[in-house]
Amino acid sequence: MIILITGASHTGKTLLSQKLIEQYKYPCLSIDHLKMGLIRSGYTSLTPDDDDKLTDYLWPIIREMIKTAIENHQNMIVEGCYIPFDWRKDFDEKYLSDIRFLCLAFSEEYIKNHFEEIKLHASDIECRLDDSDCTIQSLIASNRSYVDGFKACGETVNIVDGNYNDVIDFERHDMVFNQLVPELSVSDIVASKRFYTDVLGFKVEYERIGDKFAFLSLGEAQLMINQINGHWETGKMEYPFGRGINFQIEIDDVDDLVKRVKDNGIVPFMDTFMSRYECDGVCYTEKEVLIQDPDGYLLRFSETQSES
Repeated sequence: MIILITGASHTGKTLLSQKLIEQYKYPCLSIDHLKMGLIRSGYTSLTPDDDDKLTDYLWPIIREMIKTAIENHQNMIVEGCYIPFDWRKDFDEKYLSDIRFLCLAFSEEYIKNHFEEIKLHASDIECRLDDSDCTIQSLIASNRSYVDGFKACGETVNIVDGNYNDVIDFERHDMVFNQLVPELSVSDIVASKRFYTDVLGFKVEYERIGDKFAFLSLGEAQLMINQINGHWETGKMEYPFGRGINFQIEIDDVDDLVKRVKDNGIVPFMDTFMSRYECDGVCYTEKEVLIQDPDGYLLRFSETQSES
């Protein structure tokens, strides 16, 4: 998973990145460090004040580093400015499903009411040698630019307007948790995560590497996987796991899923079949397929064909 963090100056991007480094043990690419390395080594004549030109110069490098990390199944935090508002156009869906994007900004009211506090925390993680150019007016203008620019491209901007810690709580962003979320004990978290993401198309919403845990989603379906740890087993864990239960997951295209599964050398437990179900006087025709995950859990993927 790539965690892509951007936002206006002083909004706490680096602080959030540091928290995530400690929590997830992911490596972090600081765009500011990359920028200064290129400037100080003489590889570019640009200066730290050339914001727009630096975006054009740095983004192609950052973009390809992100793609390489995803292709190699590596996790990484990428933090800093110089991420274009329309960054998504540079990635197709196979990359976007592995990218979590977070943009931080202050509301104008928050800046006016908390300016001195913002300045006080300016060097919480990095030591700013000169912060004299940070004024209420410049912060308002910078934050408004980020909000307007990213929202115009359809992005969600996480605006600090009250409790700052709530806004930088990464696991809460863009997630509405279902009231029932199954958690599957798996024998190999790496193998299971690759199966669910690379083969079935699930997205990693967040994970705790040290705990060997991942929270996955596919459309509105949600699933947790956790490597066997001795906490949740009520009996001997033998293949196939989850005997007597199947998880129905509604998708848009069963045929496409079956093709991907077979292309990966996996034989469905039960190949594509049609089912009819009656509910409150309405008959639904479903195209379905049954697939077992690496531990034998039975997944039933359904595509609604018609109602009558």
